[in-house]
Amino acid sequence: MSKTLFVPAIMLIIGSFALHAPAQETPIRQATPPQDRAVSTNFKLDRPAVEYFAAKLVLCNNAEIEMGMMAASKASTPEVKEFAKMLATEHAQANTKLQPFLPNYAVRPKTSASPSGVSQTENETDQQRLASERNERSAVPQRTEGVNPRQEIVETDYREEAPVATLKQLHEICRMAHQNYMEVCTKKLSQHSGEDFDTEFLRVQAATHVALIAELKALESKVDGEFQSVVREAKTNAEEHLVKVEKLCKHLDQNTTSSRDR
Repeated sequence: MSKTLFVPAIMLIIGSFALHAPAQETPIRQATPPQDRAVSTNFKLDRPAVEYFAAKLVLCNNAEIEMGMMAASKASTPEVKEFAKMLATEHAQANTKLQPFLPNYAVRPKTSASPSGVSQTENETDQQRLASERNERSAVPQRTEGVNPRQEIVETDYREEAPVATLKQLHEICRMAHQNYMEVCTKKLSQHSGEDFDTEFLRVQAATHVALIAELKALESKVDGEFQSVVREAKTNAEEHLVKVEKLCKHLDQNTTSSRDR
C-alpha cells in the first residue's frame, strides 16, 4: 500500500531574479541594508494578522471535520470510527471559539459534525456576505472636488487598507490550497477500504497534526490575551490527537502482524 504522507502546508515558491548589466558598464553594487531594517523576532501580531491566522485555522478545522466525518462512516475498525467522530466534533468546537476573531473575508466555519456543518440560515448569511464583498471591490471611490489625487490617497487610511488587502489575497491562496489538499486526500482515501482505509486515514492525520502543531506553537508565542488561550487549547488538542493517532497506528500494526502469523 502507498505510504505517502500529506501535509496541508501552503508552499509559496519565490523566484530568484539576477540583474545583468551590459559588459561595458560597471556593475551596480547593492547597498547593505541598515541593521535597523532587520526583522525583529520580538513582536506581537496586530489585529489584522490575528484575524488572518484565525481564518487560516478555520480552513484547517473545516478540512479535519470533513475527513473525520468521512472516516466515521467508512472506517472498519471501531476504534478508528470513534477517533474520527471525536476529531470532527473537537475541530467543530475549535471553530466556534475562533468566531470572535474572524475577519469578514473568512470562509464560513463548520461548527457541527454534520454533513453541511452549518445551518441553512448561516449559508444564506454567507452568500450575502460574499455578495457584499464583491460590491465593495467593484465600488469606485468618489474624488472630493478640489482635492489633489495624491493628497486624497494620503487622507484615506491607505496604510491600513494595503496590509488587509494583502492578507485577503494570502487567505484566498490558503483557501485554494486547502481545497486542493482535500481533493487529493479524498481521492487517495477513496481508493482504500477496510483496514487499508483505516491505516491510510491515520497516516494522513499524523502528517496533518505534525504540521498543525508546528504552526500553533509558533503562533502561540506571537499573540496574547484571549486569542492566545484559544491557540494554546488548539495546540493541546492537536497534540492529544497525534498521540491517539500513534497509538491507533500501533494497534493496527499489531492486528496485521497477528493476522499474518496465523
